[in-house]
Amino acid sequence: MKKLYQTSKWKKYSLKRQRYELRKTRIVVDKKKKRNAVLNTLESGSRQLFKRIHNTERIIPQTQFSFIKNSRGFIDFMDKVSGAFSAGKNVRIDFKNVDEITPESITVMLSRLKDANFTKGKFYSGTIPIKEEPKRILFNSSFLDYVEFNGKKEFGDGGRIIEEHKNTVASDIVKDIREFTTLKMYNDNSIKLPSIYRVYQELMKNTIEHGKGQKSTKTNRETWWTSVYYDDLNDIAYYSFVDNGVGILKSGIQQSFMDKLRIDILQLSLFGGKTRADYLHDVFVGAVKNISRTKERNRGLGLWRIYNEYKRNSIQNLIVITNDVYLNFDKKEYLVLEKEFKGTFFYWELKKCN
Repeated sequence: MKKLYQTSKWKKYSLKRQRYELRKTRIVVDKKKKRNAVLNTLESGSRQLFKRIHNTERIIPQTQFSFIKNSRGFIDFMDKVSGAFSAGKNVRIDFKNVDEITPESITVMLSRLKDANFTKGKFYSGTIPIKEEPKRILFNSSFLDYVEFNGKKEFGDGGRIIEEHKNTVASDIVKDIREFTTLKMYNDNSIKLPSIYRVYQELMKNTIEHGKGQKSTKTNRETWWTSVYYDDLNDIAYYSFVDNGVGILKSGIQQSFMDKLRIDILQLSLFGGKTRADYLHDVFVGAVKNISRTKERNRGLGLWRIYNEYKRNSIQNLIVITNDVYLNFDKKEYLVLEKEFKGTFFYWELKKCN
């Protein structure tokens, strides 16, 4: 008599059992993949996606969610999110009661949430605003292209958000941004806007060469994000450009200049001197030149060239936030912030010319 495991009946049973166990394993793996895919999501309505997940911190931004209008509140918010991730917690961002959202704040937040060094391998989720206007801006910005969303997108296509980490100036991206702008503004994407190319060229070069400070090399470049949002009501295009690098003041400016910037603000005020914000303003307007860490002729002029586009009115409402400095050239506000923004941020506008 043959042993049981040698019979054809047993062999068939064994094969079926193996297939069953394999299906079970695949189902478990698929469930894990789907679960991880929906964790990094922006949830709609009042659905409690993180109710089933332990160790989650709910963070509520200020009602004015704007980096350019409420810099201190925005930096406080991002610091809370960063602190939660660093403490090993998942984060749930509650936008429900936000009254105002400006497009550039979405781009800056997204640049952080998509940075593995920022999230520390943890998950994030959130709710959408109840009020129509901030919800419309959030939806139109293309933020939902970067997160999983389990609701219905209710608005149209009003913006672009782009992540890039090339070692060269990405002219193809600038072309897309220019075509998007002119199509929205003039219903003609063939119109040339040289100022857009000139500004982006300087911004990209600055991040590529100096974003990581002394650590910037051909194989170690800082990632940058940019966005354009078109305001149909006022015929204005809003642009932002941000990187999470060391910031302008720590990017390798010559030591003698940095020594001036590091002077204690209290001493400066006592003697009627300049703050770090005043000095950085002087760099932009050309009063301080040749500050590139390379010390090469005609280098270190990128900031001045960007300011020149603003001065010529090729772009409008130029705002720069980097390290602990806030520069608003329209309002002539050159401030030292109480809290530091880790990185470099540019904002400008382009108004329709009739």
